[in-house]
Amino acid sequence: MAQYGSAMGTEQRAKGSNIMLGPMVNIARVPQGGRNFESMGEDPHLAAAMAGASVTGIQSAGVMGCVKHFVDNNQEQDRTSVSANIDERTQFEMYYPAFHAAVRAGVGSVMCSYNKINDVYACENNVTLNGGLKGYMGFEGFVMSDWGATHSTVLAANSGLDMEMPDSGFFGQALATAIASGQVPQARLDDMIVRILTAMYSAGIMDTPQTGNLSANVESPDRVAFCRTAAAQSTVLLQNNGILPLNNNTLKTIAIIGDQTTVTGGGSGGVIAPYVITPIDGIGAYYTTNRPAKCTFEQDIDYYQPGNPSVPAATKEECCQACTTRSWCNYFTFTVDPPTCWLKANNSGRVAKTGLFSGGCAPYTGPTITYSSGSDIAAAVVAARAADVAIVVVATSSSEGSDRPNLTLGNWDPLVAAVTAAQPKSVVVVRNPGAVVMPWKSQAAAIVAQFMPGQEAGNALADVLFGKVNPSGRLPVTFPNNLNETWLQSAAQYPGINKESTYSEKLLVGYRWYDAKGIRPLFPFGHGLSYTNFTYSNLVVSPAQQPYSYLVSFAVQNTG
Repeated sequence: MAQYGSAMGTEQRAKGSNIMLGPMVNIARVPQGGRNFESMGEDPHLAAAMAGASVTGIQSAGVMGCVKHFVDNNQEQDRTSVSANIDERTQFEMYYPAFHAAVRAGVGSVMCSYNKINDVYACENNVTLNGGLKGYMGFEGFVMSDWGATHSTVLAANSGLDMEMPDSGFFGQALATAIASGQVPQARLDDMIVRILTAMYSAGIMDTPQTGNLSANVESPDRVAFCRTAAAQSTVLLQNNGILPLNNNTLKTIAIIGDQTTVTGGGSGGVIAPYVITPIDGIGAYYTTNRPAKCTFEQDIDYYQPGNPSVPAATKEECCQACTTRSWCNYFTFTVDPPTCWLKANNSGRVAKTGLFSGGCAPYTGPTITYSSGSDIAAAVVAARAADVAIVVVATSSSEGSDRPNLTLGNWDPLVAAVTAAQPKSVVVVRNPGAVVMPWKSQAAAIVAQFMPGQEAGNALADVLFGKVNPSGRLPVTFPNNLNETWLQSAAQYPGINKESTYSEKLLVGYRWYDAKGIRPLFPFGHGLSYTNFTYSNLVVSPAQQPYSYLVSFAVQNTG
């Protein structure tokens, strides 16, 4: 996470930013929460460990981190008006730890949330801001409001808010008037300023003037490689009957079915990727590694085929390389202005057109790779049956502003059920912003969860499927057996009644609820297989120095 944070911070700095509005560390209390894809899971200890490392990485690049959203911002439905009604123990044990870890890591700023906490808005809540954050946690940086989350001047200022965003409706002239009248002490204004400047000095912003700019291209080969590595290493192998890793020497036909481009969530946590490596491209590239980039060129010729996909390329040679790395691509057309590479399976539609270059690639000698979108389930079944293996990619996403309606994969579920029933050698790849149900689980030879894998998704998938990378990801949330299996048993808990959400489950969120109820989930928190085997031995439990603490040790051996 520190490396991930550093990569984000470095790009923020190069873009001219002094602060990064992250990490987002709210606990995934609501399984279908719209922003769960940004969060760090359902467990406060895990979220705390990831939050601290992320902040360290971000701020190592010379920008301030802004941990958010403080606090109890655990649902998107009614997020600007709902009150999270929570007891003190639950607050301290479940929802404070990730923020406390960020504070211990030296985070420069904290963003207060839209929601109310026990009927008081988060950005004017004296109990949580002055009491919990600045008092108990010892936070020395500044508190900024979420965009439009400020609701008052005097109450917000005296309760611990230091900066209103994105305007000055409450903290402009209104604040000056409140200070002049004595409603807000001058010392409180001084404290705001000291906190903001202290965070800026601590991040090195004052010592190293900003030279970045918003239009800078911050992409680099190293960061692209890291995107691929991070996506591959975070992939979770949920189920495997031995089909994975795939034996590329025996496969003659591979059927790829389903989603190609879902790689991120939406809203302020979404990413506008400069490109997306699709499963077809990633798996195809695995087989084109040794395909020579030797192309024949025709000048002033277009292989005119409306609807062909395009990729960026600066020269016709780069266009040749792009085609070579895709198993299905045999021909291409390169346009000079703007420089664009159009990829094609054949050279039909050959017409004369000044300024264009077209060409053909060296023959592809790998297995046949077919693709079906899955919109026609019958056609997808035919393709799966005709192949040695079917790779079914299904996806659902979510976004800031709303929660998912349920935990299903929607229209993808009937497709997966049909394909896995027809082809026993089916690998199901799920792209998911959080927990999902899988009614077809028993039919799949293997199940892989990529979560929201980003622009290098296809390459990362190929790395895992073919065993170049051992899947090492573990589930940060619990996957339920069905839609009714949840700790949120009433509307009073979620989404709330009359905008009042009662946290009556207290500590029993996620795996804690399953453990308390003695229910075995579909896949538990922390689950994740690999391509090897381990043995555990010599378990020793002994009292530690601190009261009610124990030291647990055991030996782990890789026997695979």
